[in-house]
Amino acid sequence: MKENSLKLENCILRRNCLRIAVDDSAALCQLSSKYGARLQDCARLLKAGKDLGLNIVGLSFHAGSGQQTVDAYIDALNRAKTVFEIAESIGSPLSVLDIGGGFPGEEDEDSYFGFEIVANSLREKLDEYFPNIRIISEPGRFFVAAACTLVTKVIGVRDQTVDKNNEDEVDYFYYVNDGVYGCFNNLFYDHAVVVPKFLKKSEHFCKATIFGPSCDGLDCILKNYPLPRLHEDELIYWSNMGAYTLCAAASFNGFPLPDVHYIWNK
Repeated sequence: MKENSLKLENCILRRNCLRIAVDDSAALCQLSSKYGARLQDCARLLKAGKDLGLNIVGLSFHAGSGQQTVDAYIDALNRAKTVFEIAESIGSPLSVLDIGGGFPGEEDEDSYFGFEIVANSLREKLDEYFPNIRIISEPGRFFVAAACTLVTKVIGVRDQTVDKNNEDEVDYFYYVNDGVYGCFNNLFYDHAVVVPKFLKKSEHFCKATIFGPSCDGLDCILKNYPLPRLHEDELIYWSNMGAYTLCAAASFNGFPLPDVHYIWNK
């Protein structure tokens, strides 16, 4: 085991990638505010790497997790092309490009932005800018976002109606058996927007608030949201809950994590 670890460590030391900062201002989770070199620093860093014998073989970037625009990826590729040219000019050509992740993985017919749109735009630029370069990526969100649907149960109902004639009043508080300390942690950590769905259709909606099960007022999933009249034990399901949900959930105050059931459709 120790010998294998040493081999892996030596392999990592022999091959290095320079990470650059990109414009990820339209992403749900921005990463370049913390990671990545500025373009004006890349020449100095590449030269330093060459002098130190670090064998910098590639370049990496991440357009932000949950990126919302194709332009961000195109801009990142333009920056990467500039750095590849700098590396070539100082005698340290690069052979690997890591285009990161953040690719949309939601299955939403109403969405104007999807993986196919991103992939088609990237493919064109990759063929133009990096025809003989090894391309790798980190498509975690794309693989798992639509893989899971979360089902919650209404465990409590509170009538908050003050004035039946005032539609601006919150009519009901609904309490469900999962919240922001569980799978809905994505509301804070991933800036997710969740949409409730129901097994039965309703024509009458009223403004309501959905809380999680904990005693914390912060444990709020939706506020002043149009919902049908619900009762205890009714189910609410939430699509596209595979990315950054259960993996970051905690059993806060002893509340159990959701059971996982696998459904295979041939």
